[in-house]
Amino acid sequence: KSIEELSSTIDMFIPTLNMLDAVKPPVLVVENVPGFMGTKDKPNPINDVFCLQLRRRGYNIHQQVFNAIDYGGYTTRKRMYMVASTLNSEFAFPEPTGQKPFSVWADVIVPNMAEIMQRDITENKVTKDALTSGRAAIISKTRPFSPTMMKAQGQSTKDALMIEIDGRYYRPSTNVLKQLNSLPDSFDAEWLPVDKAAQVIGQSICCKLHHAIMDSVSKHVRSVGDMFKSGTQMALSL
Repeated sequence: KSIEELSSTIDMFIPTLNMLDAVKPPVLVVENVPGFMGTKDKPNPINDVFCLQLRRRGYNIHQQVFNAIDYGGYTTRKRMYMVASTLNSEFAFPEPTGQKPFSVWADVIVPNMAEIMQRDITENKVTKDALTSGRAAIISKTRPFSPTMMKAQGQSTKDALMIEIDGRYYRPSTNVLKQLNSLPDSFDAEWLPVDKAAQVIGQSICCKLHHAIMDSVSKHVRSVGDMFKSGTQMALSL
C-alpha cells in the first residue's frame, strides 16, 4: 500500500473502539469538524457506524455542533462535540452564554496593536488577490468577531486571517492567534517555527467553548459521585 493510502483517517474510529474495549471508560468525549456528524440531507456513514458501535457497548450518545462565539469565543469556529456515557445520570450540553459584541477588537487587537503593525502585508500579491477574489478573512473594528482561522494560516494563503487598520492590512502574530482561540499563556508555541506555530494554532480548539463543554461533562461525572455519597443506587452499564 502507498503511504497516501495508509495515511487516511477514515478508519480511525476503529482504534478508538479498541481502546474503549481495553480501558472501558464510563465517559468518552470526542471533538471533530462539523462534517463528521453529518446532516439529515448528507449523513456521514462513519459517524453512524461509530455511534452504533458505541450504543452496542452501552453508551448513551449526545452529539451537537457548536459555534465558539455562542460561548464567549472570539472566532466563528464551529466544532462537533460528542459525549458518550454509560453513567445513569442526566447529561446536558451547556446553554449559549450569549454573544459579546466587538470584543475581539477591544480584547485582542487593541492590546497588541504595536506588535500587529510590524507585520504589514498590504502590498503583498496574496493580500491583493484575497481582497479581489472575495476570499479575504478580515478582522476589522466594524466586525464583532474574527473569521475562523485555518490550518494553512502560517502559509499566507488567500484564506489566512488578516487585520484591517485604517485601510492597511496586517498578518496576526502567533501571540494574537493564541488569544483568538483563547489558548492559555502556558501554551508554549515559541519553540516552533512561526509557520508551524500558526498551523498548530490554526487547527486547534477554542478554549472558551471547550471549557464550557468540559464543565458540563464534569457536572455529569460529579453528579454520580453525589449519588454514591447520598446512598442512591445507580446502574452502570459496560
